Amino acid sequence: IRNCDWSSDVCSSDLLYTAFYIGALISYLYYLDNKKLSYYLATLVLVCCSLMSKSAAAVFPLSVILIDFLKHRNWDRQAIIDKIPFFALSIIFGILAIKSQNATESIAGFETFTLYQRFMFASFGAIIYPLKFLIPNGLTCYHPYPHLVDNGTRLPYIWYAFPAID
Repeated sequence: IRNCDWSSDVCSSDLLYTAFYIGALISYLYYLDNKKLSYYLATLVLVCCSLMSKSAAAVFPLSVILIDFLKHRNWDRQAIIDKIPFFALSIIFGILAIKSQNATESIAGFETFTLYQRFMFASFGAIIYPLKFLIPNGLTCYHPYPHLVDNGTRLPYIWYAFPAID
């Protein structure tokens, strides 16, 4: 029988990030409708919690810009000022995430993967993620770098097809 302690699961950061992110979006929508400072502060706290859970929440400012656009909010001074704390938090947490990942060598340097190989990773993601959405087989929270072949000089040949397909 598997332990049901979700807090120790590998995917707990995904769950926390998503819950706080959606909560922040809902709180921001309430702020736009009611213009109460408490909703704005709640949004900031929830975004901070989401960023502490996973650095992927750094795109939150783009989400609120899209919400403003969809709700036809005027781009006046207040609308721009509202976004500054979100961008500041995203930049700060983004820098912290990069520094911590560099310290633990979680990000491979250019001596390991070339710029072209990194482009192939992006092409791979652009193809695989929509495919996994349609056919959810072999889903995982952990996506390691591929192993180099031929004494660490190149990626497997299948990787070279992804930029052409993309």
